[in-house]
Amino acid sequence: MGGKAPRQMIASVHQRMRFAKRKATLNSSSQPSQARGRTARRSSRSRSRSRSPVYSDEEDAKVIEYDVTYESSFYAHYFATEEVPKPKTDLFVPSISNASTIDPLNVSEKENWIGVSFASKFDGEGMTKIGRPNLNLVLVLDVSSSMNWGFLGDQLSKHKIEVCKTCILKLLTQLRPDDTFGLVIFNTASTVIQPLTKWSDTKVDELKTKINRLRASGGTVITTGIESANKMIQTVEESNDSANRIWFFTDMEVCTTDGQSFTNLIQKNSREAVFSTISGVGMDLESSIIERISKTAGCNYSNVRSSGGFEDYVENEFNYSVTPIAFSVSINITSKNHSFKSGFGTPELRHVKDGDKSCSLSTVFPSRQNENGETRSGILLFRANSKDGKPMKFRVSWDDVNGVVHEQTMETTFKEATKDEMKDEGEDESVYSVSGIRKAILLVRFTDFTLQYIKCRQMTSSVANLKKFEEVRKAYPKFVNYFKREMIVLKDPGLGTEYSHLIDDATADDIPVDELTKQEKFALEDMKIIKKPPPSSSSSSTSSAPMGQDQEDATTCCVCLTNAKNILLRPCRHVCLCDECAPKVQKCPLCSEVITKRTKVYL
Repeated sequence: MGGKAPRQMIASVHQRMRFAKRKATLNSSSQPSQARGRTARRSSRSRSRSRSPVYSDEEDAKVIEYDVTYESSFYAHYFATEEVPKPKTDLFVPSISNASTIDPLNVSEKENWIGVSFASKFDGEGMTKIGRPNLNLVLVLDVSSSMNWGFLGDQLSKHKIEVCKTCILKLLTQLRPDDTFGLVIFNTASTVIQPLTKWSDTKVDELKTKINRLRASGGTVITTGIESANKMIQTVEESNDSANRIWFFTDMEVCTTDGQSFTNLIQKNSREAVFSTISGVGMDLESSIIERISKTAGCNYSNVRSSGGFEDYVENEFNYSVTPIAFSVSINITSKNHSFKSGFGTPELRHVKDGDKSCSLSTVFPSRQNENGETRSGILLFRANSKDGKPMKFRVSWDDVNGVVHEQTMETTFKEATKDEMKDEGEDESVYSVSGIRKAILLVRFTDFTLQYIKCRQMTSSVANLKKFEEVRKAYPKFVNYFKREMIVLKDPGLGTEYSHLIDDATADDIPVDELTKQEKFALEDMKIIKKPPPSSSSSSTSSAPMGQDQEDATTCCVCLTNAKNILLRPCRHVCLCDECAPKVQKCPLCSEVITKRTKVYL
């Protein structure tokens, strides 16, 4: 994948790192669950149980799945990488930001941070104004029987094959007259539905009819799909200078050897300038597959776990996902007394070690932007070592789309924050060069803390583990206060989801947190993170429940205005639809949040 963090991580685009699969199932084992791929699990006891971080064999425990990774945290948010956004005229523009902070849970520990951002003329509205380069696109659709399942955690979701067909139809609207498009389906064998054809010559209505008739059945051999796509790409004439890409819609229910052969072919194609995008529909791609795709030039991936999220992604991010802007990006520290400690924001930075002076990305893609000019997943973050007060110097090099090598040197200077500069406990004089890096640091600390808490809840029972668990519980209120303060300073309602989950978990595990002050209530109400109390109600004037937890006043569905509302929408948590209307609606009627999960409730 590479680039501005996990730009294609739809797992959290629409769950917005929401841990949206908080599915409760009963489990009588005290053994920790096995974390697979990008998911960590923690056991959460019934509130009436003891406070042990593990359970006895006789106890029932709710197993709650969390989707929390540094990549998903970043991809769920937009970042300001410069104080005043400026239109870009270049294809690829690297920039550096820095911060010097004090750890909110250990005020004696100072930390230095580096943010690396890549801007492009194709970012945001630039893609619409300039228009992406022409494309030879072959879409490969998995029609094996497992595609007849719904999305895990969404009780009312359509089957994956039906969602994929809808998304293909949305993708077709993104094609331009000079693009070429082909469609292949596969289970244990492959079938060409549409040969690679210039879009202006395509009989679109006939193609749509063929797509709507597709059904899923049989086993899965994904290698047959990519082999048919390769044959199709080979028919492209030499005079056609459009970019070549194969896009896979698949749940990757494949055997190990088939998966290895598949990724080998993707890497071989990349060397021949045939790039791939993989959308893992309804489940996580294996971490080994993610790792290999991330390091393969021109390729990217997505984990898709909701129908609404997938449709929104295809409709709004297709053009960014098929337009690489830089290859073989290398970030090098050239100053003597500086180095990296760790990196966050893309799988390619997972291997950054303490003392490293360089890292690399295979590919960078442009990004979507919000109305404030902030860039989705627009920053890579590094903990840094700085042994003196001198400027930290960098050399960034990259290949453009034509293979021409470019290089840019930059430097930045830390302003050290000290313990003496702290205003009071829990609040410090940390220094941030831009707000984007402040937000990124907050999300890394949130992810660190959440993963630590999950780990403690999974530990086997022992005196040492109980002590560690109690230490984390004791730190919990302090971390909540830190997160709340930063969220208010940043004035970012998007952080409300993470804040809500901190409060939810504290409530579930009987962890006391500080009541909101009057000023904090006003701030969170203005940001719509908590609801403003009704003007006529005094009993609810001190409510600090996260937005969406309260029931709506009306008892009937806001769509049909007939049936009783009985569907809880995630992530917004509004209850405003009946079970007949809910499957037909992709965005919450009250707040327009993309729906990732629908759960029937009894009011």
